Amino acid sequence: MRKTTKADVLDLLNTYIHPSSPTRSKLSTHMRSTNTGGGIKFDVASAQPLIEAFTKHGVVVDQMALQKLMTSNPELQAVKDFAKAGIEAAKDLTAEIREGLGAVVDALKGKDSAEGQQTAEKEVKLREGNVFIEDIHSFKAGLRPSRAALPLEPLGPVAKL
Repeated sequence: MRKTTKADVLDLLNTYIHPSSPTRSKLSTHMRSTNTGGGIKFDVASAQPLIEAFTKHGVVVDQMALQKLMTSNPELQAVKDFAKAGIEAAKDLTAEIREGLGAVVDALKGKDSAEGQQTAEKEVKLREGNVFIEDIHSFKAGLRPSRAALPLEPLGPVAKL
């Protein structure tokens, strides 16, 4: 390394790393999920009527539990169960109000997570020359091994230590 000059470093950079170099190589890995999503996810846009109804009738929910639920990208049924538990826990509600709030909870909408994923897959555009690896073993068998690593300095003086 002591004999390496600035010109050597720039030559290495321009030959193997710089984007405009014809000898530049790059590896890009893209993963395609096989998960279908599992179910219907909660659509936050449909929550406004529920929030208004809870506020109007004074139904109090545990804000920490609600925050934890919403950060987990919940399924629709989990949000409905949470809201129904909040209605049951509220004390000064008549049966008629409880029934009305239950109807609002049942009207909550969701979105199919698998549809969103399929749409995202259709929009994927990759550069020309990208290789899709279907069989990892045959792909690895076709790779050419690189040169073995060589020490930067001779091992003779170091081996005597």
